Amino acid sequence: MTTHKDHTSSVISRIAGALLLIAWTGANAAPYSFDTTPGRLSKDIVPIDYTIALTPDAAALSIAGHESVVLDFRKPSAIVEFDSLNETLSDVALDGKPVKSTVSDDEKQLTTVTLERAAPAGRHTLSFSYTGKIEQQARGLFAQKYRQADGTSAVMLTTQLESIDARRVFPCWDEPAFRATFAISATLPSGWTAVSNMPVARRLVKGALATTTFARTPRMSAYLVELTAGDLAEIGANVQGVRFGIWAVRGREHDGAQGLVNATAVGMSPNRDTPAPFALLRRDLWVGDAVYQPLWTSLLGAARDRGAKVMTGRELAIDQAKDAFEIFTGREPPFAAMAAAFDRVISLRQAS
Repeated sequence: MTTHKDHTSSVISRIAGALLLIAWTGANAAPYSFDTTPGRLSKDIVPIDYTIALTPDAAALSIAGHESVVLDFRKPSAIVEFDSLNETLSDVALDGKPVKSTVSDDEKQLTTVTLERAAPAGRHTLSFSYTGKIEQQARGLFAQKYRQADGTSAVMLTTQLESIDARRVFPCWDEPAFRATFAISATLPSGWTAVSNMPVARRLVKGALATTTFARTPRMSAYLVELTAGDLAEIGANVQGVRFGIWAVRGREHDGAQGLVNATAVGMSPNRDTPAPFALLRRDLWVGDAVYQPLWTSLLGAARDRGAKVMTGRELAIDQAKDAFEIFTGREPPFAAMAAAFDRVISLRQAS
């Protein structure tokens, strides 16, 4: 006899397995299609390149920004819609000409720009200034208070944009299917350091402020933009022409040299390489690898040989699936079922 409890357990197990199977059976899925990817924004207008100048004010918890977006109008249109939240736009123009109207709706998290007349298909540039909000929770650009070594209070800024919180920092096409390049600059107190996931192209100091401009990114989704700023310090090393660095609040930077993680897919079967030089490995490090096939990558093998504590991609993958399950279902993740589903998928892949 099947009880309600048994049925519920079975459903949870199937959902857990499905989350993992979706993640790891991409090779059997249909080819990716931008046009058929679900989303609320029209795919008739596609962002190509963003140039964004940010001036955050940590004391006032506000952002002043200027943005220019190169757009590909795949069809003529008099309406441009994109994601926004807690932002007020001004001086909105397309190709340098003022638009008819701009309406931002925070409830819908949407800005609608209406043009004087339909713009023809082709490349156009949308530009505007805007004001926004620095958050006090880990979403968008948010302020973090901390204690310095001398006991005094300080603040730093950082971003958490996954999965749809880039719109809190700059108006954008905040759906992963829309991929563009980003040129980000940030004007901050000159005593602060700004870091991003692209190298610094230039830094210009003017009085009490400094503007740091980062190199333009590769094509990517908006949630992958990163900015962290404050009284930061770095420890690092140059290995084979590549700079490896760890940033932390000043005075705590050496606390960061405790772990090393390969967060890339380099090393996934049949590849056996790793982007992390073995010269960085030490006995007192913990080492993790996002690669899960094989579980024991060359990086983890070398770390284990040196006596370091290690974590395989299995643990990282299952932890991500647990978080996704809880977000999607609101239920306690069934760890055992998810781990078993992961192991089944890996076994099937290894057998194929």
